[in-house]
Amino acid sequence: IANLKLALRKGFKNYHLLINDTLLNGLKGSEQWVGIVEQTRNVSGSYDSLRTVLKRLSHLDQAYRIILDSLQQAGNNDAHVLDSVFTLMVATDKSNLRILDTLIVRYGFLSNSLGWKGTAQTEFMIIQHADRNTQLKYLDVLVNAAKNGEEYPANVAMLLDRLTLGLKKKQYFGSQLYFDEQEGRFKPFELIEPDSMDTWRSKLGLMPMGEYLREMNNE
Repeated sequence: IANLKLALRKGFKNYHLLINDTLLNGLKGSEQWVGIVEQTRNVSGSYDSLRTVLKRLSHLDQAYRIILDSLQQAGNNDAHVLDSVFTLMVATDKSNLRILDTLIVRYGFLSNSLGWKGTAQTEFMIIQHADRNTQLKYLDVLVNAAKNGEEYPANVAMLLDRLTLGLKKKQYFGSQLYFDEQEGRFKPFELIEPDSMDTWRSKLGLMPMGEYLREMNNE
């Protein structure tokens, strides 16, 4: 109980973890336990609204990308239409980032602590669609979250590859592709160590490069 009270003072606020952790079964039912649960519930009450906000951000992050993809797949090459959708997408990305920055300043990196598995993925998508300075700003946060099991290692690999290519260097994991017009298929941008790449990918839970390319090229 004393340790739980200390955790509350230090900022612990995961109501869902508290009530579902079987290691705490011996404490449940006591008067002090009820008090701690109520304190945590009060803090966690705002989590429902946070989940709603993040789900909305997730939808907005993908909405215009889905529209662009649909237009391109349908062969719609109207530059005016594509530019209009792209402009809306960029504006939405900037708006999403402003909201996420505010949430992280107030609550820290939320990972999956809200009882919604899409939390970490939503945070990552917004960060990866941001400018390079923002990506660099949050890289260590994402790395540490992945080490603690709160972020998908594959997401960190994707962000690292994107940053590396942005600095005009070779990528590590082959996550970033380009479309070769002559061959009519997706291919990875240049790799720093092609022979080691699949080993690195495997450690992060990524499929082998050959399989990934076959999937991307519908082969």
